[in-house]
Amino acid sequence: MMPTTRTPLSVSDPEFVNAEHTIISMKVVFKELSELGAIPFGAIDNDCEEHGRYLYIRAMKGEFGPIKPYLVDLEALKTNLSAQIDASVTQIGPVPLGEIELARLEEARLIEHDDKPNDTHYPLLALGVPSEGSSIVAVGKTVRGANLARHKRLAEIERTARAGKDAIKKAPDEKAARKGFEDAIAKLTH
Repeated sequence: MMPTTRTPLSVSDPEFVNAEHTIISMKVVFKELSELGAIPFGAIDNDCEEHGRYLYIRAMKGEFGPIKPYLVDLEALKTNLSAQIDASVTQIGPVPLGEIELARLEEARLIEHDDKPNDTHYPLLALGVPSEGSSIVAVGKTVRGANLARHKRLAEIERTARAGKDAIKKAPDEKAARKGFEDAIAKLTH
């Protein structure tokens, strides 16, 4: 496909459309399309069309007046960052217990109050007895300890996520919102 080069006759209203300042929106009257009047055009620093690069460079030099700054939609950004925290929590949080794990945990809870526990009454705990000399009571304690650690980690994850989302919600600007997000993610993944 042959590049199409257009000749700009007039340019107005330059405005950055991203935070990286690689795209400038503007209204352009092109000689080849003058019957359309001023049309919206996005000039890109590495545009495949020569007139796109040319307009970008001239706009950056201020030849079309000051370029309006990129304004982030702060509420949309906050919503997006909070959703990313929720997604991270889902990825790093403990896997929900299945039916067997829940039944094993219930056996571990019940064995605590049994004066004469035996393998018949607690078959799932009995499966976890590693060797002669170990007991289902010891396995029950291990299961309860692991579950307690799991609950503590889950609570820590939820507190960290909530604190990060609160920091994002209270952020007065984009920089503070991103800092709240980055701090929460760093703590979640430590």
